[in-house]
Amino acid sequence: MPNLKQLINRHLYTVTFILVFFNLLIASIIQIKITRDRTNEEALRSLVQIEQIILENEKELETVQAEYRKTCLLNAKVVSRIIESSPETLYNLEDLKALATHLEIDEIHFFDQTGRIFSGTHPQYYNYTFDSGEQISFFKPLLTDKSLELVQDITPNTVEKKSMQYSALWSNNGEYIIQIGMEPVNVQKRTAKNELSYIFSLFRVNPYVFYYAIDADTGKIVGASLSESVNRDCSEIGFSFEDIKNSENSFYANIGGKDSHCVLRKINSSYVIYVINLQYMYRELPGIMGILFISMALVAFVLAASLNEYMQRNIAEKLHKINNSLTAITNGDLNQVVDVRNIYELSELSTHINTMVQSLFSSNAKLTYVLSKTNFYLGTYEYINNGKHVQFSEYIPILFSLDEETSKNFSSNPEAFKSFINTIREHKVSDETNTYEIADKYLKIDEIMDFDYVLGVVMDVTNTVQKRKKLELEVHLDPLTGLYNRKGLESKLSELFSTPSNLGHYTIIMIMADGLMKINTDYGSDSGDLYLQKLASMITDFGIRNSIAARQWGGEFILFLYGYNSENELSKAINLLAYLQNHNLTRLNDNLEVPIEFSFIYYASNGSDCTDYQELLKKLK
Repeated sequence: MPNLKQLINRHLYTVTFILVFFNLLIASIIQIKITRDRTNEEALRSLVQIEQIILENEKELETVQAEYRKTCLLNAKVVSRIIESSPETLYNLEDLKALATHLEIDEIHFFDQTGRIFSGTHPQYYNYTFDSGEQISFFKPLLTDKSLELVQDITPNTVEKKSMQYSALWSNNGEYIIQIGMEPVNVQKRTAKNELSYIFSLFRVNPYVFYYAIDADTGKIVGASLSESVNRDCSEIGFSFEDIKNSENSFYANIGGKDSHCVLRKINSSYVIYVINLQYMYRELPGIMGILFISMALVAFVLAASLNEYMQRNIAEKLHKINNSLTAITNGDLNQVVDVRNIYELSELSTHINTMVQSLFSSNAKLTYVLSKTNFYLGTYEYINNGKHVQFSEYIPILFSLDEETSKNFSSNPEAFKSFINTIREHKVSDETNTYEIADKYLKIDEIMDFDYVLGVVMDVTNTVQKRKKLELEVHLDPLTGLYNRKGLESKLSELFSTPSNLGHYTIIMIMADGLMKINTDYGSDSGDLYLQKLASMITDFGIRNSIAARQWGGEFILFLYGYNSENELSKAINLLAYLQNHNLTRLNDNLEVPIEFSFIYYASNGSDCTDYQELLKKLK
């Protein structure tokens, strides 16, 4: 029977040559595929981003158009109210121009009941009627229906052919029609942002990558990274329109005289194509193959020259050294058996490994003994995944409040014990690392995993957590009234406004203790403190929904009411506070009873117009 050295000598050189050859071949194929797949992923990611930009720009454009239409109609109503309040402005050209400038309006026109312009900011339009052009005739239905409020799409005006957006409506008294015109600058800017060539310019960071948008019906290039390609037929620069229409994802083409890899995606009515030069795409392949060949040849040479001598001189000796090291550190009984007997050295190694494992388990008993001699409540547990036993120290049942029967069950059922630990982890303590609440205690649980072996450490940190919570509570409370102080208020509002959708209808109220100065002057500061405490107790838990009360400083309080279902429900709460202004008394001593005088201002919202509590507080100042 040949020994290990002879077997290695016989096969080493043959196998090495075959492996080098096939590994290079396979590595080349894999690298080409990886490069192509990576390029396809990058290309598709870019094309998806382009599509998302187009869709987002279209939505943004629709939003801007809708907002602009509302603004036009609103400005027309504003002009109507101003003219009705100052009728003399109707025929004063300078005042009308000043009004247009103030409202950022380009044109104001007034039509009489026959549809003729009789006044406005542009005298050159006077005497024009709704029949004077296609653009102006859009508003002719106003002559037959005074309830109409019309906003025209962006269109060239009648005289200057300048793009404008007009809106018109009847005055409240029904005597004339107000028409205003605004140049849609923002809308035009948003439209320009949706041009494909502009979007392609945002992605042009690689000089070897180009983008083309080809009309799906005509084959014309409607957008490109290179502006000179726009409006040309796709075949003029190397594309085959049939290949484009029949390709599902990618194809090869000679673009601009260079072999290129093309990835396409149909977006709306165009094929958007990502083009990359093949020479650039596979530029790293020769270098990678060269490095791989040199590395593999070097490894083969070193293996062939040294493996025989290494096996003879080192393997057996190293195994004996490992056995001797294991013998030196092992001590204890065997709980698990390793039985490898096909080679003498491995058989000896098996014996010492078994002894070492037994020693590791015995070390847990030693640790339990040491911990039992201290007053430090720290326990450990350990188990092997898919094993049958859990070993834990003496303090584990105490920390987890386990009875004897439950402890015995957990020790022989790792899955049940893991489920128990996972249940505890559902009660995580915020702002604490790996700390959980169980019964009236706070436990910190840390685990170390090494392959299938799990070691857990459990520590009682109840005193530490309770001290921290008490300190946090004291920092956020006003010592006189027991309400939140300024810092506590900001903390609570920051937490609430992180999810504004849950606020519902809400109001923030600033309450001023108007009678505080008189109480302090007439009866002393102690009476003033009683006065503030009575006011604080009145606004604590105020209303039928959620509330937060805080004392800012002196006699200034903040009351935040939220979670109301409607404006009417919220108004009732505010009305109740107004009622309490004149119907509350407090007793300063046995013989003195004074009214609680306070005033308040408030800001109410339904939760959709303000999502920054700092801005909300500013509205009260």
